[in-house]
Amino acid sequence: MEALKGWVKTLMLFPRPNNPESGIVEKVKRFCQFLITGTPSNVSFLYDQSIQNWVDQAVKNNDFDAITCEHSVNEIYIRPHWKEKIKTVINSHSSVYRTCQHQLDTATSENSQRDRLYLPLLKRYEKRVYQKFSHVVVTTDDDYQQLKEFKINSQVSVLPNGVDLGIFPERSSDPGGHHLILTGGMDYVTNIDAACFFSQEIFPLLRQKYPDAILTIVGANPTESVLKLGKNPGITVTGKVPSMAEY
Repeated sequence: MEALKGWVKTLMLFPRPNNPESGIVEKVKRFCQFLITGTPSNVSFLYDQSIQNWVDQAVKNNDFDAITCEHSVNEIYIRPHWKEKIKTVINSHSSVYRTCQHQLDTATSENSQRDRLYLPLLKRYEKRVYQKFSHVVVTTDDDYQQLKEFKINSQVSVLPNGVDLGIFPERSSDPGGHHLILTGGMDYVTNIDAACFFSQEIFPLLRQKYPDAILTIVGANPTESVLKLGKNPGITVTGKVPSMAEY
């Protein structure tokens, strides 16, 4: 927090709400709420009236030149009419609707029955959310095409993910060996599937040709299925690390 203060004029911190309860009854309640309100529970449970009051007052006071939302988890605080007076930007890491559709199409969904129910609701939600921002930023052309299908009237820009060459410079020499790294949040279903598939189906074939091959799975919050991969020869699961550059 102290380091962040050096980069901003005003820093406001709000406590994160407790995670919603699990259990079938609570899940049914959350689905019904999603159906009625049009907002997924992973977004709505983060809503805090004190945050809304603070942002509302700041906008009223013209404190901001622009407002940016990282992904959709905090879009709930942005009011649609604000884009008429201030630039509001949402940085969409990936379309939740398109990801869900892809997992259903490729039979990689962890709960296909649930996701088939959620799919039309996610489409309705994303179309509504993107419309209320004056500018939408995506990282891939696939997501750009998805927004064109939604026919939103907001400005859309494609900014591909990049690499900081100061932190990750080009090597001056070959370090040797055969070392592979798989990175990402290891509690995200797509990354879990990738880690398990590569470790169990692909990596053993590589080890047959390159016995010294090493695979390091680097990412926060590894699930039990990912942690178990570390028991296989040549595979290490690190969990969260201080710096990706070290790996």
